Amino acid sequence: MSVNTWNRTENRKLEALVKAIELASHSIICCDNDNIFPKRHRHSINADIIKEAKLVVKVINRANTRDLYTEFEDRLALQNQALDTLADLEMDLQIAFLALKPNITERKLDNWLRLIDETRTLLKRLMKAN
Repeated sequence: MSVNTWNRTENRKLEALVKAIELASHSIICCDNDNIFPKRHRHSINADIIKEAKLVVKVINRANTRDLYTEFEDRLALQNQALDTLADLEMDLQIAFLALKPNITERKLDNWLRLIDETRTLLKRLMKAN
């Protein structure tokens, strides 16, 4: 059975946004954990990670509100901004991992990076569907 193209695009928009929200939620929970990020690192590392994770959600949401046909270039620019922010977040996590290696386990980092990669993949799939 075929699915209306509009429904597929709407589902992709929702999937990317939901995964970004999951990433932001995970980032906030981990950054607020004193066992992972000691309080002395809250302003130097945590603030950037949380800010970028939340920005990804906001930018994807803004892009999703743009009309696919009349505001395509604006929508694409916002989606590219979300991809750039995901890359920044990934780099901040790598830095945090090296700086706080005993606190951030490789398993924790891998899980976090997997969420970033899943968000990126869903966003790229949405961009391709545009």
